[in-house]
Amino acid sequence: MIFQDPALSLNPRMTIGAAVGEPLQVRGIAKGRALDTRVSQLLASVGLRPEDARRYPHQFSGGQRQRIVIARALSVEPSLVVCVSASHAPACMDAAFGAAQWI
Repeated sequence: MIFQDPALSLNPRMTIGAAVGEPLQVRGIAKGRALDTRVSQLLASVGLRPEDARRYPHQFSGGQRQRIVIARALSVEPSLVVCVSASHAPACMDAAFGAAQWI
């Protein structure tokens, strides 16, 4: 689940690399070098640089923090991702996403 305000979803004392990698560690999917590689891939997939993994949430813009929580949500390869928005959810959907995907 991805919430509208990423600041509430990120621990300010954790680097974003640790935050993105945490679900992988908890589920036993990756550790060590494999974890670092997967975190780098996830960050790159949302338009961030792998070296950004050493930075803290307050060092990113709101849009970048949103991409960080998206990377974290995608880390465990879910079959469904729920994005929660307080207002105008259908109106702000990307046209490419398509109304058929809206549940």
